[in-house]
Amino acid sequence: MTWFYCYSLISSFLFSQCLALHTTTAGSTNISAQRLANKLAVVTGASSGVGRAIALLYALHGAKLICADLRSDIDTERSGQPPETPTHALINERGGQAVFLRCNVTKAAEVEALANEAVQAIRATRHVSGGDYFQLTKVANSLKSMVNNAGVNVEAIQPVTIYESSEELFDQTFAINTKGVFLGMKYATAQMMKDSPHPSGDLG
Repeated sequence: MTWFYCYSLISSFLFSQCLALHTTTAGSTNISAQRLANKLAVVTGASSGVGRAIALLYALHGAKLICADLRSDIDTERSGQPPETPTHALINERGGQAVFLRCNVTKAAEVEALANEAVQAIRATRHVSGGDYFQLTKVANSLKSMVNNAGVNVEAIQPVTIYESSEELFDQTFAINTKGVFLGMKYATAQMMKDSPHPSGDLG
């Protein structure tokens, strides 16, 4: 219960920051002092909740985004939420630069591929809704930020006591919330060590 309350507070704060920045800039990403200008960032679990808020806020600060998740849109049937524009599409609509890559953070091979292919994906020409094409330009040639946000809290949706909880539920939660973070740090750090520094001198 405490964890879910903290999660809700963090989510509300991030959304409020995004709204404040968006209101101040009237939808433009050209805000002053963009702290992440032209830095390539990966955000896992970017399709909804905290991950979506982080990706939108990063974009407002000038980052080029890889929005990673199991699906680009919100599972409205399961979440009960109304349909929304996919995160990467919304960033592009607002003048930012983002693409979606599918990734299961519990699978080492998929996380490694995500880290390794981030630069190529963000530089590639991608098809977006409406039949338009766009070319992402002025992108840093290396990964600079990895936000290991993807996580689950099944008990918040389907409350269950500890003695009724299953081993499968524990394994799933641990695989996503703990192993997923480990894999993200492991492969993103390895990629950052191989990449060239940002003009600011940052390796990551």
